[in-house]
Amino acid sequence: MLDVVRQWRDGVHQYLQRDPPPWIDPQCEPDWNMLTRKARYAGARVEIQCEGEKAWQVVPDPVQRVNRGESFDVDDSIVDWLSVGELNALAPGAGYWLAVPEITAPIVAKLTGVSKKKAHTALDGAVRVALLWQIAAAEDEGLGPAHATSLRHGRIALTALTRPQTAGEASVGGATPESGRKSCRAPARNSS
Repeated sequence: MLDVVRQWRDGVHQYLQRDPPPWIDPQCEPDWNMLTRKARYAGARVEIQCEGEKAWQVVPDPVQRVNRGESFDVDDSIVDWLSVGELNALAPGAGYWLAVPEITAPIVAKLTGVSKKKAHTALDGAVRVALLWQIAAAEDEGLGPAHATSLRHGRIALTALTRPQTAGEASVGGATPESGRKSCRAPARNSS
């Protein structure tokens, strides 16, 4: 898919477009991670085919996997390795932070007097919530406001809960571009 987008962008003439979105504007370097997120939220499936294999493997949405509390085994699974890479692009250091509960649970358990399992569960929950907030903020900035289709396909619009809305914004929130700067972000659209 990315090769097709690159080829199309290389053949686009700027004078044929008026205010193109950043996904197709040849003057803006695209954010490939946000393009992947946008495709996922439009209902696309992300798949990979490893060299020498005939079958394609589905790469489930890693944000939803974080939300469900699933673990990632980057040493034994190419799908998990790619998923953590996608998470790291959304929230730098996400792969490290997902490992923190395992590393620190024994210390926290000893200091607080609770079981290791209870300490791990509490740390894991806190880290995952923090990552989801960071990812939601990055998506809000990179994709604009969440709309009904993206919400149906798993987008978590947490940032709308944390800031006051301005007149004219959709009920699910959205980013307001700063005035005076050319933005290479997708234009914000209200959903109805």
